[in-house]
Order: sequence, then structure tokens, then C-alpha cells
Amino acid sequence: MKIYNAEELFKEDRNIKKQGYLNVTNTDIKLPFTLINGKEKGRTILITAGVHGAEYVGIETSKNLGRIIDSEKVYGKIIIIHTVNCSGFRERLAGVTSEDGENLNRIFPGDENGNVSQRLANFILTNLSKKADFYIDMHGGDLHGTIKPLVFYPIAVDREVSNIAKAAAQASGFDCLVASTAKNGSYSRAAIEGTPGILTELGGMGIWSKKEVDSYTDKILNILDYLNIYKTNNKKDVEITYFEPVIEIESKEEGFWYPCFKTGDSVKKGEKIGEIKDVFDNLLGEYFSPIDAVVLYQTVALSTKKGAFLLAVAAIKK
Repeated sequence: MKIYNAEELFKEDRNIKKQGYLNVTNTDIKLPFTLINGKEKGRTILITAGVHGAEYVGIETSKNLGRIIDSEKVYGKIIIIHTVNCSGFRERLAGVTSEDGENLNRIFPGDENGNVSQRLANFILTNLSKKADFYIDMHGGDLHGTIKPLVFYPIAVDREVSNIAKAAAQASGFDCLVASTAKNGSYSRAAIEGTPGILTELGGMGIWSKKEVDSYTDKILNILDYLNIYKTNNKKDVEITYFEPVIEIESKEEGFWYPCFKTGDSVKKGEKIGEIKDVFDNLLGEYFSPIDAVVLYQTVALSTKKGAFLLAVAAIKK
């Protein structure tokens, strides 16, 4: 299949669907993409999946979107990158690239002169998300994680950018919206640079199902409908719960992790949320919730090392 340069994706060809590989400058990486140019002019929407290569529901959903969206019904341009972290996907890695062991969603804006992962992050920002009118970055619970289906929207950015992102999140059909102050992720850095965007989460534990992909597809189409890019009129109103920014809890010990709650459970401030033991079942550490909150996502891995992510809690907005 043909290899393209980034500038070719922004040509004004009308009513076409094009697929191929996008050359990432100064690397050997070729990103698989679907470009859908509508019959009518409009905004440019960037959709990425696989920033974490084992978040399979989002990756499969991106393929489904590329398959079902009809360019005749599109107003504007949709660019879908099916797998950003190609090496992580290929090697079945949780959260990181195989080239450098970097978590791509922690190193934006990247560096065009840095290691391979930093160059990839910088390429996505400079050549794609900064040129888009809206950015949707699809995620999930990763290889060893569970997550409550939700949307992150940026708040530590220009108010207009934040409001546009929040309104799109509200139209998505996700019933959990989480405010985010992140600055070094794919969509959050794009928002700092002026492109409104959201990070969606659905699925986890290194598995995917048609039911999950269909649900994720519907939610992304809801956003495209709201943005007047692709009309579907399928949206169903949901009761939304709004959350404050998450508090992520990391391990202070190496050992065996035993959580006390499931993802989606409510916890009280000071309530025990998990413990770490050694191989002989000796208690090494206990963990307690810092606030009244809901467990939004957590690792399901039995093993943990010092400094590893355990779980994230967030308070419901009053």
C-alpha cells in the first residue's frame, strides 16, 4: 500500500476515501491511516487509536470507523490513525513502545531530535493534531487494566478550547466525564496548542469484543454528528456524572497487589483500597483512599514494582 507524507493528508480532494501508511519523519515508522474527505467542505477531525498498543477496543473501533463512514455523507475531513504505537501493538506491550520503553502519552510535545518515541510524539502534534480542528484520542484499560467507560476533557487550557471539548464530550453518549489537568498527553498537549480535543476510554485487559467495538463506534459517531461532520441522528441522552481530576496512586513496594474494590466502586476517605504482600504473604504496605471518590481505573496485574501505577480515584463534582 502507498506511503504518504503528512502534508498529502491535508489536500482539498473532495469525496474520497484513501488508505495507506503515513511516513513519520526521521524514523522507520509507517502509521496506518484512513483519510475520508467529504463531498462538502468542513472541519478537519483527527482520530487516533493505539497510542498504547494493547488497547485493542479503540484500535478495532478505528478500523470499523474507517470501514463504515461514507465520504458522501461527510462534511469536511476525517483522518484516522489506526495504530500510533505500532511497535507496542506488534510486540504486545502494555503502555510503552518497544523502541525506547516510553509511554507515548506522557512525553508530548516530544522532540523532533530526541529518541524514536519522542520524534513520534512530536510528529503527531506538529503534523496532525495542531492542524486539525478537533482531536479524538481513543484509549482503553490497557493490557493489565480495567477502566470505567469515560471521557477526559482538558481544563488547564484556554477556556474556549476547554468549553468546545467539554461540549463534544457531553454529546458522546459516555456517562462519565472527567476533568483533566494533564499537559503531556496527546490530546492535552494539542489543547494547549489550541486544538480542542478529548480522550475517550472503553475496554481493557487486552481483550476486545464486537459489543464493545459497536458501543465505542456509536459514541465516536455521536461526536462527529455533534460537530456536524457526519450526521447519524442516533444519539440517546444519558445522565452524565462529572468528576474532578483523578488522583493516581502508585506502589511504594515491590510485591503482590491485592485491591479491595472493583473499578466503578465508591470509596470513602481513609478507607482501605488495597495492600501489597510479598511472596510469603507478609504484609508490605497498605493503601487508603485520600478522598471520597470512585475507583475509575486500576491495574488487575498481580505483580507490582515500586513506583508502578495501582489505581486512580476521582471525586464526583458537586
